[in-house]
Amino acid sequence: MPRTNVLVFGEEAYDLATPYGSCFMKKLAEEAKARGKTVVETDGDVAAMDNAIAQYDPAVFYAVGHGQCCIFTAKGAVPYIEAAGYSCNVHFACDYYRYTCTQNLRLEKFVGRHVHLLSCVTGLNLGPELVRRGARSFIGYKNLFVVGVIVSGGWPAPCTPPNQYVDCYSFCDSDCEGERVIVRGGSVGEAVNAMRKKFQEYIDKYTRGEWKDWPVAYWASLYLQHNLDNLVAYGDMNFRPCSEAVPMYMAIPALAVLAVPVGAVVAEEGRKAGLWRW
Repeated sequence: MPRTNVLVFGEEAYDLATPYGSCFMKKLAEEAKARGKTVVETDGDVAAMDNAIAQYDPAVFYAVGHGQCCIFTAKGAVPYIEAAGYSCNVHFACDYYRYTCTQNLRLEKFVGRHVHLLSCVTGLNLGPELVRRGARSFIGYKNLFVVGVIVSGGWPAPCTPPNQYVDCYSFCDSDCEGERVIVRGGSVGEAVNAMRKKFQEYIDKYTRGEWKDWPVAYWASLYLQHNLDNLVAYGDMNFRPCSEAVPMYMAIPALAVLAVPVGAVVAEEGRKAGLWRW
């Protein structure tokens, strides 16, 4: 039986884009530990995540990485969770992303757990398959997840707030909002609603708020809306993986924090805005 108030994070940070997600996860881990939760931070390595799940039996598995409709990859693009029998053909920004899954991999490891994957497309088939195989709940995206946009200048340090030319903050911040709600004792349904609200708050800033005249505004609002439109959740929306009360046991030190691989969006719309995805 998965343990309430125990969380395993897969904080890949190997390439250009994944650190933008793992940065928010690290900050969330600090908050969770301060609330007395047991948090096992890994670098997204296959063995590290397997060992953490086996040893600590978490109610929550939250990981950043790459994906397709039926597969989630770990550090080094190693397949980590896969559901056989699906062929992916995902359209995004004038291009198609195809993949065929041929094996069932680790589906049984997530029975009874809340799974949240910050990655491309895993919400299309992998998420529903995990729930069918016994996962208590799943949050993810059914199309490519856009991590940020740049209209001028270089890539900012992870967790740098948006400015008029670059936003690699609002996208992953909106995703992480769901697990903040979970850590604070909320249900999965409340977590998803909080994510939707956070995405919409940023969209409103770019479309009619204080950021509407920024050069980055059009692209940021466009792809924040894309992420919001493709956010999906399955399973028990009343599940509360963490209690509001602070338990007495101590948090677990980090196992490591290193890395994974990611790719750039190549399509024409993406090139115009310095767009990156997982």
